[in-house]
Amino acid sequence: RTTTVEDDDETKATHTTTVQEEEEEADDDFDDQKQQPSNASKKKKRKIALFFGYNGDGYQGMQRNPGAKTIEDDLEKAIVNAGGIATSNAGDFNKVHWNRAARTDKGVSAVGQVVSFKCMNADDGNTETMVRAINEHLPRNKIVAFGATRVTGGFSAKNQCDRRKYEYVVPVRTFDVRFPGKRKRRAERKNENEDCGEKKIDDEGAEDTAHADATKDRDDGTEEEKQKENSSARDDDEEEEEEGEEEKN
Repeated sequence: RTTTVEDDDETKATHTTTVQEEEEEADDDFDDQKQQPSNASKKKKRKIALFFGYNGDGYQGMQRNPGAKTIEDDLEKAIVNAGGIATSNAGDFNKVHWNRAARTDKGVSAVGQVVSFKCMNADDGNTETMVRAINEHLPRNKIVAFGATRVTGGFSAKNQCDRRKYEYVVPVRTFDVRFPGKRKRRAERKNENEDCGEKKIDDEGAEDTAHADATKDRDDGTEEEKQKENSSARDDDEEEEEEGEEEKN
């Protein structure tokens, strides 16, 4: 398409960009009519940028990875349940022009992540309603959508991202020059406590053994005394029987 504009270079660039965006949105509408069934033809898709954050604990990262639990899996599922992505398009990011601004590794959290995609039910500034619906289907205390905004059809959260900021949180004590020495002394005290614990167990075991031996000796002595008493009683009975027989004779 050729357009003649008698103006400076800046105006030409702006006009060219506007024409390109109009063509991209027209192409998106044409794709929607081809992909959507007749009863859903009124649900035109509009590209939005979704701002969200997440707690990466328990996830294998941001980017979808078959066989792994990822942020994108739960996010897309929530968007589908909220009516932002058709069920027939679920699982295929190419169909909705999905792009992410950044990726994070296993267990890493984010407070300013962005994804762009073609979303249904996002006409006429309806993004706030869509964000609320998405949050209703997101895992509580794990992922939260902060907001969304309409963008042009050619917008890409990946390509239009001009900066990425990462922060690493580490314990303050690791910057203490005395930390290695403290850690060594702590390990030594731990070993000493373990040694003392083992010695205490050995002493207690010896005491238990001695106590058991004494109890056994006492029980043996008591048994011997009982045997002696029983023997004496039998002897007395025998003597009484003999005396009784002699008297009869």
